[in-house]
Amino acid sequence: MKTNEVLIDNHGSGMDDALREVEKFAVYQDLSHKDTLRLRLLAEEMMGMVRSVAGDFQACFWAEGHGRICRLCLNADLIMDAERRRELLAMAKSGKNARARTFMGKIRDMLESCMCSYEEVEQEELAAGIVMPFGEMGCMDPMAFGAGFAGDVWSMQKMRDEAEQAGGEPKAEEVKDELEKSIVARLADDIRVGIRGDKAEVVIEKVF
Repeated sequence: MKTNEVLIDNHGSGMDDALREVEKFAVYQDLSHKDTLRLRLLAEEMMGMVRSVAGDFQACFWAEGHGRICRLCLNADLIMDAERRRELLAMAKSGKNARARTFMGKIRDMLESCMCSYEEVEQEELAAGIVMPFGEMGCMDPMAFGAGFAGDVWSMQKMRDEAEQAGGEPKAEEVKDELEKSIVARLADDIRVGIRGDKAEVVIEKVF
C-alpha cells in the first residue's frame, strides 16, 4: 500500500496533509493506537528535519507498506541559494560543521551539503566533511535503494552493526551514544539516505 504523495517544504507547507496521510496509512495497516503514535512521531521527526534545512527546500513525501514493514519516504531535489551554498562549501572544505548537534541534524547535513557540493567539492573533501558526518560508518551498496540507483547511500542499521563490531573504539562508542540519545534512532528499525547528483532520498523504516 502506498499513500498519496504530498509536496512539503521547509516553511511547513503540506506537512499537515502529509501527517493526515500517515494517519490514514496507519488505519489501512491496522496498527494499534500505540503503534500509530510511534509512526506519527517518526513522521513528525522527519518533518522537523525538513523544517531545519536551509535555503529553499521541497520534497515529495509518502508512506508505503508491505506486511508489517512501514516506510516513510522523502524524495527531494537539492536546490540552494548562492549565499547559503558558499557558506556550506566553506564548511565542507574546512571539515567543520557546528550545526550538527543531533542525530537527525546530521542527516539534514547530508542533504544540505549536497546542495552545494555535488558539483563544487571533490569527493575526498566530502568524505572528511559534512556529507558523511558519521565518517565511513553506515556507508553501503547503492543497490540497497533498488536497481538503477547509483549514488552515495548511508544506513543507520549498517552503522549500528559496524559500531557494535568495532567494540570499544572511541568512534564506535560515540556513534552508539548518539543512537541511544536519539528518539528516532530508538524507534526506527532503519534510516537510509541516498544521494544521486542533485536528487536525494530519505527512508525511515519501522517493522511493527
